[in-house]
Amino acid sequence: MSLDDIIASYIEQQRCLGKRFAREATILAAFKNAVGDVPLRDIRSEMISVFVNRGGTSDATRHRKYRVVAGLFRFAVTRRFLKASPLPPPLRLRHWSSYTPYIYSGAELKRFSQRFRRQPQARAASSMRTRCAHSCCSCTAPHCGVAKRCVLSSEMWTWRNRWYTFEGQSSSRHASSL
Repeated sequence: MSLDDIIASYIEQQRCLGKRFAREATILAAFKNAVGDVPLRDIRSEMISVFVNRGGTSDATRHRKYRVVAGLFRFAVTRRFLKASPLPPPLRLRHWSSYTPYIYSGAELKRFSQRFRRQPQARAASSMRTRCAHSCCSCTAPHCGVAKRCVLSSEMWTWRNRWYTFEGQSSSRHASSL
């Protein structure tokens, strides 16, 4: 039986179980294009590894591809189209993020503060992309509901009656608690 027939049967079976199976069908179509329409018994673990580990993809994408292809071969083995699955060993995922945050330097922050002095107050706060300095908020100032109360005054963030410098160190003014 060809790979195209097995994929069609597998997608039909998964959809009969009530799954949408749209992304998985796309991944299986890409797998068929990468491997070619060959008999199922001619697929080797190297071919699967090349498909799953293509460069420029995240760990989550690699894991999803592996999981979908593993489901296909599990389907084929249980239906006795194959004696054993040609899957390579499972992937080890990295435990660190591929995202690298940008940290503003002191010179960039001073440049921001000089630019904000020239702009109106409302426009300055909406264009600022540094982190909020108050302790109850961890997202950037314009996106946070709490941060809407943040106001940029000269070189300091104010939130209620607390003052914070750009480095996040609070000054001696603590009129009220959060």
